Amino acid sequence: RMACDARIMGVGTLAVSSIGGAALNAQHDWGDLAALMPEGGRRYARAPIVEASIAIAISETLSDASVLESAFTEGFTREPAFDVSNEFEVIGDQVIGTTTGEVNGYVFRSDDSAVRIGTMRDAFIGSSFSTYETWEKFSSNLEAYWSRYKELAEPRFVSGIAVRFVNRIDVPSESIEFKDYLRTSVDVSSYLPQSVTSLFMRIDVPLPKHGAVVGIVSALAPQALDGHTSLLLDIEARSSVALDVRDPEFDANLRGRLETLRNAKNYVFEASITDATRRLIE
Repeated sequence: RMACDARIMGVGTLAVSSIGGAALNAQHDWGDLAALMPEGGRRYARAPIVEASIAIAISETLSDASVLESAFTEGFTREPAFDVSNEFEVIGDQVIGTTTGEVNGYVFRSDDSAVRIGTMRDAFIGSSFSTYETWEKFSSNLEAYWSRYKELAEPRFVSGIAVRFVNRIDVPSESIEFKDYLRTSVDVSSYLPQSVTSLFMRIDVPLPKHGAVVGIVSALAPQALDGHTSLLLDIEARSSVALDVRDPEFDANLRGRLETLRNAKNYVFEASITDATRRLIE
């Protein structure tokens, strides 16, 4: 399933339920973790980021996606993205199904597979799969694509934003204890075998300090390196906003809000890994 719809990045779904709720989270003391969080985030020599994305939702849904069809041409291949709906009707002893769909936008993939741009009727999603160096370089590269989308879609307001980083942690052992490497993981009942063949867990956590909700996925990577166990830590920070595109300070305000989400992502990353993981990526 292509991650090209704004709802996949969650920019339109901020209401969540959580154990403890926002009140408990608001009282959280960063404690010793603050020492691991220098301004701008901690830099790792072998940063495990394999995918980085920014999503920007607009308040108006375009009536016609065709204006986005030629957003990017040279160096990109294009494919349509569909909104599909299914309807079923029971007539006697028969079930009759009808599937309808409409083009919701287009996905553009660079010829070197390093960039994927989703131009949806209600959102822009830019993803990078190249070696991640710095936030400044990553965000400025995607800003040019966003500017082109903004030129074609002519939005009046931005209503939601999100940043998503997928980290792959390759542990040089075929048998590990998950919690030795990921603090945000699962507990298997002591009555069950403790070895597992697959793992996928998702939680949503409110971070009032950053005005964000963060989705955290811990999983086993489907294809591990030989002699390794490969873990995925997928972090998505999202926030509702109300930014007027016509405001002279719009670009600066958008950059600032995205920077705040990036800081939230950094905090959650450090809170979710152990020193054993840090030694692997330093």
